[in-house]
Amino acid sequence: MLLSGLQVDPGFEGHLVLGLANLSPRSVRLDYEDPIATLEIHRLSQPASAPYSGTYAGQQLKPRIPRADADYLRTIETMSVSDLTQALMNLSDNVATLTKNVQLFWLPVVITILGAVLFVVLDRTL
Repeated sequence: MLLSGLQVDPGFEGHLVLGLANLSPRSVRLDYEDPIATLEIHRLSQPASAPYSGTYAGQQLKPRIPRADADYLRTIETMSVSDLTQALMNLSDNVATLTKNVQLFWLPVVITILGAVLFVVLDRTL
């Protein structure tokens, strides 16, 4: 999966940095200069009224990832999609079991309360 913005804004200057995530349980080999994305460029009918000047303006002028981003990418740990799917299935099973156990717990409590109420009502009428 390619992790990047949807577009490059007019006025952006610098190198485009793309993030990739392998969402499969298998390894994927990418060789140097393998094509992984397509860049589509559109000519504007007029100059942009407000060229890009956001958070990343000027940060990618050198062909390297900013230090803070590189440190984050080096230490990030994630689950594979199959592990995530298994965890969600386990969570669903646990919620079903908890729901069943709570229902079984409350049944004797409700019966006891109803019995006590019935006892008090009958005791007052006698």
